Amino acid sequence: QNQTHTLVRQIQRLLPSMNIWLDVDSMETVGDLEDSVTKSSTFILFLSKGYFKSQNCKRELRAAFELNKPLIVVYESDRGATLAGYE
Repeated sequence: QNQTHTLVRQIQRLLPSMNIWLDVDSMETVGDLEDSVTKSSTFILFLSKGYFKSQNCKRELRAAFELNKPLIVVYESDRGATLAGYE
């Protein structure tokens, strides 16, 4: 999640008018997952090693597919990599 937060903060800094919803920052209850995906224009999946172990991540992805949301996948290929150099 730290990598995801760093990426989101970088995007927000570069594109301040873009509205980005991040579940751990913006969600009041777990029941809001599908509703939040419904309200989104695009679904960005930060594919980490443990992504598919999370039931909530799978719920979000399923909702995005069922709603035919455009999907952008960011693949974390190097577990030791950080985004710190891009700040």
